[in-house]
Amino acid sequence: MKRNLIVILLIFVIILLILSVIFILQLTNMQDVKKVYDEDIEFFNKYQDVQFDVTDFISIMNKAIENNNKHEIQQNEEKEYIEDDKYSIKIYLRLDDREELIPMEVLMLSDSGGSKVISELFADIVYRYDSIEYHESTGRVKKIVIYGFTKTDEAEFKPYD
Repeated sequence: MKRNLIVILLIFVIILLILSVIFILQLTNMQDVKKVYDEDIEFFNKYQDVQFDVTDFISIMNKAIENNNKHEIQQNEEKEYIEDDKYSIKIYLRLDDREELIPMEVLMLSDSGGSKVISELFADIVYRYDSIEYHESTGRVKKIVIYGFTKTDEAEFKPYD
């Protein structure tokens, strides 16, 4: 009887140790995911309420494209990313007083686009977030509209008034 009790206790302790190890591994995995999530949010939020140049604009679009590729966001016939409810990020450019929004896919992924072309064509433009939206389910960045204005119009730029 004593031997059976010891075996049962030993099995219980082994099961408890296995469950503890699994729990600790899951907890560290969740912390790693949260760290990546916080870094992504911090990257996009650091440009909020500040003016930035064409290199930062390209970096923002590259980060969004990298995110969409990492989370396997599908593209439509025009090669634009299709929004989902969790991970997709859409970046749009609105130039000066035009209402038309230019998607990042046209700027970065088209045959006539790319970072080199953008840096040459839009070097004399200053950028600022016009609006930012978040996914309701995850709190991640969903859509950013970036307002680009020529440096001569800088004094008149007041998107937050």
